[in-house]
Amino acid sequence: RASWITRNIKFKLYKQGELLMLYNSKMGMHLGKLKLKYIGPFWLMEVLGLGTFRLKDMFGNVLDNPVNGFRLK
Repeated sequence: RASWITRNIKFKLYKQGELLMLYNSKMGMHLGKLKLKYIGPFWLMEVLGLGTFRLKDMFGNVLDNPVNGFRLK
């Protein structure tokens, strides 16, 4: 099982200072045809480890909760 995970799941590496888009998980599966799936852009402020990141918006406001890396693009 571990070998399947290492072969098939691609982890993305982000660096501090990159511009990223955040997946809007509140939309869920009820996306309309013209609804936005991603919000942002956000600056990557800090890498917390284990695939979690701290983001800040373009105005310098830091998001309250850390974000999982699978929600970033």
